Amino acid sequence: MFDYNDMVLFVKVVENGSFIEASRRLGVPKSTVSRKVAELENTLGVLLLQRTSRKLKLTDTGQAYFDRCVALVAGIEEANLAVTTEQPTPRGSLKVSAPITLGTHILGPWLMEFVQLYPEVELDVELTNRAVNLVEEQIDVTFRVGGLKDSSLIARKLWPAPYRLCANPSYLKRHGIPHVPKDILQHTCIRIRYTSTWSFVSPTGELETILPSGRIVVNDVTLACQAALAGQGLVYLPNIFVADYFKNEDLIPVLDDWPSHPRHVYAIYPTNRHLSAKVRALLDFIILKVKGRPEWFGKTVV
Repeated sequence: MFDYNDMVLFVKVVENGSFIEASRRLGVPKSTVSRKVAELENTLGVLLLQRTSRKLKLTDTGQAYFDRCVALVAGIEEANLAVTTEQPTPRGSLKVSAPITLGTHILGPWLMEFVQLYPEVELDVELTNRAVNLVEEQIDVTFRVGGLKDSSLIARKLWPAPYRLCANPSYLKRHGIPHVPKDILQHTCIRIRYTSTWSFVSPTGELETILPSGRIVVNDVTLACQAALAGQGLVYLPNIFVADYFKNEDLIPVLDDWPSHPRHVYAIYPTNRHLSAKVRALLDFIILKVKGRPEWFGKTVV
């Protein structure tokens, strides 16, 4: 006979990457967890997990079954949460991941404000440019710029993140101002290693992509800004990192009639994990902070 609890145990084993870790988190003996998953496989008549001495690996059938199970388990958890009369106070460990530049320059100060506002939250932050695995690494929420391809995750759009082409006035005085994207090819550009092309949308809606060239290539937005401020060339960066430089004309926006291809900052979390009070509070807090900085949004294509 099928037991729903066996399915839940299977999901938790996959999420935690091992029987031992799942048993520890659930407070259930490892032998019980292993036996229950085996009973589930026997009931279904299929092999869900390849077991080795080092790690577990889902079979193709196991992966398909897991994808369906997580949605079902999440739905039941959401239902249980919905009927709980007490609204929980944000508390406990909150593990957050974000790209280094976004985390350092934007999210970092906000996260420090957040933990002051919610003293019962224990914050664990990892800033990295690598693609993290939220389930395997037990990350509650990660922040990314750009779209989402993994259907097992939920992406909540936070704010638009258009790119802006700009330069220091001294550079533009020496080399002139580009009027259309192809003019960029005649200019020295400060390039970001992970942004190989620069994209613009014409006033009539056509997308034009430019492959910039220049002697300076960096992997950090701060260094790219410093190079641009020093008059070393054109730079193409997210508006949130250059908007403050526009106020005193330390940098001048260029090609404003050609906005960037639309991008957004997203908060991403697993579908198989209900939105806890601590994560919900963090996202609401960040959205409130963003509303106070409309100059970050610049010009973009909606």
